[in-house]
Amino acid sequence: MPYYSSYNMLCPLFSPSQEELSELKEQICLYESAVKHGVLSGEVNGGDIWENQLSDSYIDLGIKKTIWKNGRLHSTPLVEVSEPNPKLPREKEDGAVKELRSELQRCLASLKGKRQRIGQLQDQLRDSQGRVDQLQTQLDQEQTSNTAETRPMDTHPDVASQKELSRLQEDRQRLQERLEVIHHLLKILEDFSHY
Repeated sequence: MPYYSSYNMLCPLFSPSQEELSELKEQICLYESAVKHGVLSGEVNGGDIWENQLSDSYIDLGIKKTIWKNGRLHSTPLVEVSEPNPKLPREKEDGAVKELRSELQRCLASLKGKRQRIGQLQDQLRDSQGRVDQLQTQLDQEQTSNTAETRPMDTHPDVASQKELSRLQEDRQRLQERLEVIHHLLKILEDFSHY
């Protein structure tokens, strides 16, 4: 029963991470859709002044050639809008493209933050795994000491020894419950790291 109460206490801690993960998936879908529809190019143009200032998200996604328009940083379009849509005036098309680009830039900036968060979660996972190993070692040591102490106590039952045995058994049970919770949390973190 204590395992479930610990689990219920820790679940809300992972809820924001789950929300971030779903947002990240959504943003990746938006980016893929933008590339698919020709809003961004994947062409690489060396020596660009902005290339050194782009985040790793931009570079990883192949968005390197950038230009300034209207005070904003924009990626180079894959195809020029050479055939105007008769339903939309040229200015509205340009405005829509600019809005899409700025939205994509916001998404990429958010993606960078998500990647940093994933890195932090992976670090926490490594720390937790180290802690699990430490707790497992401690649990094994206590089990070994409990086994060694149980035999002499059977031959000489003494009130103080019985209290010590009871305390050690309670400690062992608490450590076992913590170990189960940590194993469960590690599984959740590993699931996050796969995304």
